[in-house]
Amino acid sequence: MILTLPAVNKNDDIEILRAVAILFTLILHVKIILSSSYDHFGWFFRTTDLSIGVDLFFVISGYVITNSLKASVKPGSHSRATLILSFWIKRIYRLLPAAWLWVIVAIVFYMTTSQLDDHLIQLIAAALNVMNLYTAYCFSNPSETFFCADVSYMNVFHMNSHYWSLSLEEQFYLIFPLLFFFLNRKVFLLLLTIAILLQLFWHRPFFTFGWFLKTDGLCWGVLLSFLSSSAVYKHPGNWLEKNRRPALLFFFMLIGLLPVVSANTQGLCNTAKPYGVGLIAFLSAILVWMASYNHNLFGNRTRYKKVMLYLGSRSYSLYLSHLAIFMILDTGRVRLIPQFGSPLQEHLVVAFLIFLAISLSLLASELTYRYIELPFRNRGRGISKTVLAKHTL
Repeated sequence: MILTLPAVNKNDDIEILRAVAILFTLILHVKIILSSSYDHFGWFFRTTDLSIGVDLFFVISGYVITNSLKASVKPGSHSRATLILSFWIKRIYRLLPAAWLWVIVAIVFYMTTSQLDDHLIQLIAAALNVMNLYTAYCFSNPSETFFCADVSYMNVFHMNSHYWSLSLEEQFYLIFPLLFFFLNRKVFLLLLTIAILLQLFWHRPFFTFGWFLKTDGLCWGVLLSFLSSSAVYKHPGNWLEKNRRPALLFFFMLIGLLPVVSANTQGLCNTAKPYGVGLIAFLSAILVWMASYNHNLFGNRTRYKKVMLYLGSRSYSLYLSHLAIFMILDTGRVRLIPQFGSPLQEHLVVAFLIFLAISLSLLASELTYRYIELPFRNRGRGISKTVLAKHTL
């Protein structure tokens, strides 16, 4: 039997943004398989930066999680400690089982290829949600050979390298509810604003500590959630609802511009502008702001919307699974390519592997969603409700 979650206040525009974010990420990582075919697409990856999918995810997470915490607050019903515990239980069951599953997949793969020793510390960092700190340390200490056997600028990707963003979010989920429940609301909003402004002109090139600890997007999401409760917030939403076509046009224009703007403002070393990360977080926040009204601004064509909503709902499982599958198939590419003499044959093999990678990633995400993510999410909600029921004031 397939377990399903009730659709509570579902925001289709937010789900479409999730789909956009995961599509950016998938396309970015396709270059792992391209091999020499990369030469034909190098212009695309040089002129666009699709890592912005993660920035979109950060703003969405900040917004959605803050809405969830706001909804849990009912005067006189539960203590702050109980609400925090309930929140943590739901986050643990929502995120960790699926994440750990794909760490186990990586362990099995590395064992079969005799690479486990080189990747063991990475796997531990991924499982403990400190991948961002571990990876930043390795890039900052290139001569470190014991802890960072296989992490360098020449070898950016491994099967769980994308867990750095999951680690940052988990660290945020650990600290954020404490600030939410124990800080005065005005003080909290002031701190959010200061955090955004301080990071706006912080020079954070790719793979530095600052880049792996960027919280701009999360702060913007939290701020948007608080602002959405104000009366002033409703007026722009009314205008957008009456002007759907211009809003949809602006959505596609900004989605198209984001990777180009990022490629020209974010980067390695001195090629990164001081305001690059902050600017991308702000532009991502504009998209989430538009989505927050839940007016179906981002397209309502039936087939397009079904596909995007499907991808949005599976975006977490797809994010977890795709890189492992891409890396496994890249191992196959390395073994297959030498058997083909002509460039055409090589390109056909690469095209087939990319098609296979996307197909297997979709299949893996569906299985992960149905049999790991969804059941454990429901289980976490059940335990959370039990905790709340036992500690009602």
